[in-house]
Amino acid sequence: MAMKLSFNTWPYASFPVWLPAYPLEEVIKRLSRIGYQGIEIGCASPHAYPPTLSKERRIETKKILDHFGMEVSSMLPALSGGPGHNVASPIPEERRHTIEHMKDIAQLCEEWGCKTILYIPGWQVFGTSLEQAWTWSVEALSEIADTAADHGV
Repeated sequence: MAMKLSFNTWPYASFPVWLPAYPLEEVIKRLSRIGYQGIEIGCASPHAYPPTLSKERRIETKKILDHFGMEVSSMLPALSGGPGHNVASPIPEERRHTIEHMKDIAQLCEEWGCKTILYIPGWQVFGTSLEQAWTWSVEALSEIADTAADHGV
């Protein structure tokens, strides 16, 4: 089996610096023209933040992926200081939000034919023991993995 090359969308999303961002559809076209066969999609705006993707946009993006023969090799959850996205946070609502974000990504993976989500285990916040942060991360991973399996991811 020949190796396929895949490229992450972050450089086209103005992350981590202030540069013009490109819509995901344009990124798919550009990467295909360069010769990539796969794409690792960052699950943040403007590319694939699940809460901002309408059903119609999800369908259209899948059509564009198929048209250009691009396989979604993996999905990378959004890390951020805004909503947080830290499964090891001492704030229960932040942990729950992050778990639900990952579950939403699992559903998106199923829709776009992706089999892999990268798991960000979170980070220890001052005042939280390493053991506690680890426990929260493992609990989150277990719940996320169950949902991911239900979506074939």
